[in-house]
Formats: sequence, structure tokens, C-alpha cells
Amino acid sequence: HVVVTVAVGVLPLLSFWGWWDVYLSAALYAGNTIQTVVIVTTPDTVTSLPPLIRQNTWQQSEPIFIDVNRWSYDELNVPAYPAERVMKRVGREICDHYISPGRGKLLILGRPQWRSGARTATYYDCAAAWPRSLWNP
Repeated sequence: HVVVTVAVGVLPLLSFWGWWDVYLSAALYAGNTIQTVVIVTTPDTVTSLPPLIRQNTWQQSEPIFIDVNRWSYDELNVPAYPAERVMKRVGREICDHYISPGRGKLLILGRPQWRSGARTATYYDCAAAWPRSLWNP
């Protein structure tokens, strides 16, 4: 009982420093999770996307982007799991299968800072020779 009590009480606290997934810390509706989109640099790339991904692609203004969370809701009826390793894998799969090298990039917006709400932005290009170490968890 002690081990379970400590795990349930302590492990969620580790999410404040990024050492534990926020969804495992009961933060499903907290709104302080990472956000991810795949930016598509050319409009003709959108036409090569499967219909379900295409309908979850923002095309009203620049930049054109695939909203990963909206796509997840549309396909699975749940939000995308907000872990960087999961988002990198989703981005890599989209880039590998649907976006030509140099025509897109994955954008991960980090969790908002608790005082300012500012988020860090990390980009990964859909390039021909990705360093796989950047994309693997």
C-alpha cells in the first residue's frame, strides 16, 4: 500500500519538471500541455494527403498546417497524447509517408510557463537525411 500511495502522490509532481507525462498526472483538461502541428510549406502537398488528414489541415491562411490534435479527435475521438516522443513519432510518420523532403516541418510548442504563458517552439524539418537521434525517444 505504501508503494502505491507514494507512486500516486509523488510521480504526478514530477510532471512539473517534465520528468513524468502530464496525462499520467491527471492533467487531461488542464490546458498546459504541449501543442503540435505539421507545417506544410507548399499548397500542392496538401492534395497528396489522405482525406482524413487533409480535412484537418488549416488552409485558410499561411502557414498551412496539419493540426495533430484535431486529427486525433476526428480519427480516434480522443486528444493527441501530449508527449514529445509521441509527437515526434507522429511528425516523422507524416513526413515519411506524405510530405516530400523540404516541404514541411514539425512544430512542437512546449508547455506554457506558469507565470507568462510563453511557450518554447521546436522545429524538425522533413528533410531527406534526418538525424534519427533527434526523432527517436
